[in-house]
Amino acid sequence: MADVTPLPLPENSGRVMCDFWCHECSGYTYFKLNTALDGNHVVICANPDCKHKHYRYVKDGKITDDRFYEGKDIAEEIEPMPSAYSKEARPMGLIARWRQREAIGEAR
Repeated sequence: MADVTPLPLPENSGRVMCDFWCHECSGYTYFKLNTALDGNHVVICANPDCKHKHYRYVKDGKITDDRFYEGKDIAEEIEPMPSAYSKEARPMGLIARWRQREAIGEAR
């Protein structure tokens, strides 16, 4: 299998690699959050059997401790690929390579 090199993001894209622990299915989901979009962000657990919604709030380009801000619209809803889910914590670079392979139809 050919090595997959992560694609660079534009410097002003605002995408930041993040993760969260899902208390519903006891696993980790890895995703890229667009900090260029202020407001509420909904991230759906990548476990196909769970799909629990998690909330993040971005203000002035920074992810805050708030989970949801009443009165603000949803800025972004993210549903990561199943390969972004793991029962154990994984290095972020490994996640990116697996997601790229999945996107082009290669098994991991």
